[in-house]
Amino acid sequence: MKQLKLTLIIIISLLTGISIHAQNIITGSNLNIGSGNGFVTDVNDTYGNAIGTQNYVGGANTLVIGYSDTVSLGSTNSFVAGAHNRINGINSFAIGGFVKANGNTSMGLGYYLKPENENNIVIGVGIKGNNDISSKYLQNSYESTLMIGFHSTKPTLTVGPSPNDYPQGDTIGKTGKVAIGDVPVPDIAAKLHIRSDYGEDAGIILEPKDPTTENTYIKMRDEKHRIEVDKDGVMILNSFTTNINNGSDVKQPLILRGIVGVNIDPYRYDDLTDTYGLWVTGGILTDRIIIKRQADWFDHVFNPGYELMPLRQLKKYVYENRHLPDIPSEKEVIDNGVEVYEMQSLLLKKIEELTLYTIQLQEQIESMQAEINTLKNK
Repeated sequence: MKQLKLTLIIIISLLTGISIHAQNIITGSNLNIGSGNGFVTDVNDTYGNAIGTQNYVGGANTLVIGYSDTVSLGSTNSFVAGAHNRINGINSFAIGGFVKANGNTSMGLGYYLKPENENNIVIGVGIKGNNDISSKYLQNSYESTLMIGFHSTKPTLTVGPSPNDYPQGDTIGKTGKVAIGDVPVPDIAAKLHIRSDYGEDAGIILEPKDPTTENTYIKMRDEKHRIEVDKDGVMILNSFTTNINNGSDVKQPLILRGIVGVNIDPYRYDDLTDTYGLWVTGGILTDRIIIKRQADWFDHVFNPGYELMPLRQLKKYVYENRHLPDIPSEKEVIDNGVEVYEMQSLLLKKIEELTLYTIQLQEQIESMQAEINTLKNK
């Protein structure tokens, strides 16, 4: 019953302008419940209200509840609740402990916080301690932003400002950007920007409650452009578009920039150079391969005037080197591998040269046969 009466007294005081000092009701413009509360000028002129102990009210139309809270001179239309909080800006509020709101329309909710600019919000807890040390605070110095963090001087989550210029211009429909981790507002480079701490991976985990019945996916633009892991654990990359004429799916390029490795040992980079775009360990199974490249295909072997190596010289080369001219040796293949297009073209060249050798031999046989027939007739 006594609590109800006290509540009614407080409400009536706020509505009618009664001032209460300690437990005495005094008519005037302020509400003052407690002891040691101070007002910037005569109590009847400030229109500030204080409940608690050792609070200082320096702004009109303000309410301070707690211990050793301060509303600086001129910080009108503000609200403070807790202990050791300070407001220096109009239309601001601070709730908790050691919240220092230094900007118009700035807000702090928690402990050891510093909203340090206009339209600035900080929620969370800095580094708790026995002393009011500036380096312990979670501080937000950027206008029109939100920071959230706990037991840290750096934010876990930051919401950046929207680039609207209304009422100076007509842009009112844009939204801001979000950062996770210690990303200063000017450095936020995407709609969502994630930065890890030292010694911590920067990762995103999408984990369904029941992975045996629920898929996991990231969708980009529409359902036809997505990265998905289905309920069987199969990872799928989709890149399609819809044919506007018949509604069928049309395959779109899936472009991977850089070097792509499949089943490779991540520590065997000595075998990998930027000469190649794809490195596969374990083999490739496919029903079709087309190699399209602007290079010689050795059709010039059949051009008039092409000089074949004499067979006697070819015999000498083969016996000495144990491989055909222009074809890499076994050691070269083991050390450097085989370039498929180049090898195919070289093999074609050898087949074309072999064809020319065969034609030459056939011509020699026919010439010799003609001579034999002539001698027989004589």
